[in-house]
Amino acid sequence: MKRTLAISASVLTLSTAGLVGLSPTAQAADSKARCGANQICLYEGYNFERGVYRHTHDSSSWPDVNLPSSINNKATSMVNNTEYTVTLAPDRGCRGDVLDKYEAKPKSRDGNLRENSGPNKGNFSNRVSCITFSR
Repeated sequence: MKRTLAISASVLTLSTAGLVGLSPTAQAADSKARCGANQICLYEGYNFERGVYRHTHDSSSWPDVNLPSSINNKATSMVNNTEYTVTLAPDRGCRGDVLDKYEAKPKSRDGNLRENSGPNKGNFSNRVSCITFSR
């Protein structure tokens, strides 16, 4: 009887260990996994946390997509699982100065749109209203 209880307690401990939560690194990996093939995913939280907006790219969304109010000007991190460069723009219709846009390379991710380097330096956190796809 003691042996059965010890085995049952071990199984219970192992099964509840998965309920404790994921580390930030595991959460980031999990968020990328949740962003499906051919999708751009925008997150309200840094490092792929909180609310997520998923957009699956197809020919009907070529080239500009104005974001819905649920994510408009709220994105702080992103995953680009498409084969396209995705431009994040701060204005409806993806107009405006090319220097005021963020380019996400194919199969890339950015856990903090506030801190960027490269040709499009700047803060893009909470500033994305439109996305566009290009080769």
